[in-house]
Amino acid sequence: MHTMINALEDVPCLIRFSDAATHDHTFLKDLELKKDSFVVFDKAYNDYRQYLQWSLDDIYFVTRQKDNAVYKSIKEFDLDDKTSDAVLKDELIVVEKDDKCIEIRRVAYWDSNKSKVYEFITNNLEISPDTVADIYKHRWQIETMFKRLKQNFPLKYFLGDNQNAIEIQIWSALIT
Repeated sequence: MHTMINALEDVPCLIRFSDAATHDHTFLKDLELKKDSFVVFDKAYNDYRQYLQWSLDDIYFVTRQKDNAVYKSIKEFDLDDKTSDAVLKDELIVVEKDDKCIEIRRVAYWDSNKSKVYEFITNNLEISPDTVADIYKHRWQIETMFKRLKQNFPLKYFLGDNQNAIEIQIWSALIT
């Protein structure tokens, strides 16, 4: 199940089902985003061609960089006094995909609570590196929605095992 939640709301505004064999990034084509929108998603939805199209359409994204990403650093931005110490690096990188070079901003961020470095990528060069990290943190509201769903409506025992039965039970849980 792929879900989109408007940041100003706490309920899904778009839900799509796919089989487990379908790559997550195919869901991105279902999104109807307006100019100057921000879309935030997990790194499983990685699709550089889609990132390029959004950049051309003035639609912004924030996601985590995949661990196996191949890129070249082309410019490192200076971190000013307003930038928190958690920001380790703010740079412009280039990724090559299908003979096209895609410029993306990469922000390395230290999470002291988890003692872990997170690497975020975005096509927005205007916002601060701290804002990039904050936008991604806000994405967790979709995880808390799924947590509530799983806690209140355990779906591990389905009443039917065909696709229609499973979708009906998930829709019923979401509506409830």
